[in-house]
Amino acid sequence: MRVPSKLIEKTLSALQIAKITGEIKTGLFDSMRSLEANKVRYFILPLDMKPKDNKIRKKLMVLRMLMKDKKLFCFELSTKAELAKIIGVETGTIAIINPGRASSIFKDLAAEMRIE
Repeated sequence: MRVPSKLIEKTLSALQIAKITGEIKTGLFDSMRSLEANKVRYFILPLDMKPKDNKIRKKLMVLRMLMKDKKLFCFELSTKAELAKIIGVETGTIAIINPGRASSIFKDLAAEMRIE
């Protein structure tokens, strides 16, 4: 779900906290493996993720279907470059396995976004 502009900073700071105090996986392959193993709590996808390769596009479609089936919340925000500044790697997908101290922030964000 696309993050409203008023919640973007809160989401990015929650991601930064999760990176330091929790566990995240980056990249489509690691994200898919974690999702299939039922380890993922939340996903973050950049808005500018438009793969040109058909294989990657299909995997991304499968990823979105799996997220929907497992009823996982997906935050869509920013660009790959902005997310790379926070996590240190330019990637198309971020799987939050353990949000660490950001757990309550992510729960609040998901609740706020479901209301809007």
